[in-house]
Amino acid sequence: VVLLQVGETLNKRRALTQQILKGVTLPQLMFLPIAVMLIWLGLTRGILSLNRLQMSVMQRNENDLSNLSVNEMPEEVQPLVRSFNNILSRLRRNVALQKRFLADTAHQIKTPLAGLKAQAELALNTKNPLQRQESLEHISSSADRAARLVSQLIALARTEYMQKTGAD
Repeated sequence: VVLLQVGETLNKRRALTQQILKGVTLPQLMFLPIAVMLIWLGLTRGILSLNRLQMSVMQRNENDLSNLSVNEMPEEVQPLVRSFNNILSRLRRNVALQKRFLADTAHQIKTPLAGLKAQAELALNTKNPLQRQESLEHISSSADRAARLVSQLIALARTEYMQKTGAD
């Protein structure tokens, strides 16, 4: 039987370990700052388009409901811009409906008030007590119609508010 033993000193093992670590660690330490800088540049450039989008939205007038330009945005941001434009389109429609509703409401309120004024002037200018009584009755009924119209508008506003907020 032959017994062959090979030995190495601990100093040689430590030296070999240090040599391996230097061979691996030094190139990585040199590569790490370059990698961090490249990542930082890539993120900065990628976020630049989002910053432009943010600035274009923030610089808008509160009455500007026009669509944002999709063509100027990178492909990754275009679905977000399209969704935002969709919201702006719905908002423009709602604003137009509200404006039309307010114009119609103003007309509906103006009519009974004009009748009230005409009947009041008639009552003031007439000497006939029977005609004055008739004018006062017209004033009363016109005031009731105006009050009913205002009550309906308030009820409508409350209903819409409750539907939008989900309040009970």
